[in-house]
Amino acid sequence: MWVTARPLIAAGILASVICLLAGPARAADESATGSQGQTLTVSGAALAPAGQEITVTGKGYDIAKGIYVAVCVDKGAGQLATPCVGGVDMSGSSGSSKWISSNPPDYGKDLAMPYTDEGGGKGGFSIKLSVKPRDEIGTDCTAAGVTCVVYTRADHTRSADRTQDVRIPLTFTGGGSTTPSASPSVSPSASASPSASASPSASASPTSTPEVTPSGDTDTQIDAKVEQTPTPKPTKRTQLAKTGVDVWMATVIGLAVLAGGGMLMFIGREIRAGARR
Repeated sequence: MWVTARPLIAAGILASVICLLAGPARAADESATGSQGQTLTVSGAALAPAGQEITVTGKGYDIAKGIYVAVCVDKGAGQLATPCVGGVDMSGSSGSSKWISSNPPDYGKDLAMPYTDEGGGKGGFSIKLSVKPRDEIGTDCTAAGVTCVVYTRADHTRSADRTQDVRIPLTFTGGGSTTPSASPSVSPSASASPSASASPSASASPTSTPEVTPSGDTDTQIDAKVEQTPTPKPTKRTQLAKTGVDVWMATVIGLAVLAGGGMLMFIGREIRAGARR
């Protein structure tokens, strides 16, 4: 039975590895063509609800006319799409829009990105836009009845020129894929990592709970470290003092013995003298 199941297990493992290596499915490109034959392409039109970064590519644009590339509220064919999410970013710092021009005014030479010259008076571009569904001004692409588009239009030097208008509608319903770093579902460690839920160090680490020593044990431990003071050995001075006391006592006792002996001898003499009389 194990021999029979081994090919199936191997096939399952191989399929899992292929899925992991393939990564999330990339959204299909969307394209639109303008009135002058120019083509606008986006890397995906069904975006994540929170927004995402997309690549916008243009080909066949009139290289003599500068354009803005932005995400704006659509007003219908032939109408200027406005307002744009985040406004028209003249500095290019927000990443929500881009100014493309090969002949901008002097003040815009450091702000505008030139076309890629395609020859024949035509130019192209490829940029990245950081697309969000709403901004602080109040523009909301997810509001009822509102459709937002990736939009190219003539820049402010030709604001009434509609020949550069090309638009691609966007949705923010989660149909698109975000960047891999923003999707926790593709990371096997996000759901099956043993360290995230069953790691013994997370709940039973010996170092996680400090050991509390009772006050009685603490005193005992402290006392155990204190060495007992040894009894001091007698010095020569104390030994001499003790010897003097002993000699004095012996002298007194000796004198007492001698005195007692003298008294006995005196009494004995008196008794013998009385007997002679």
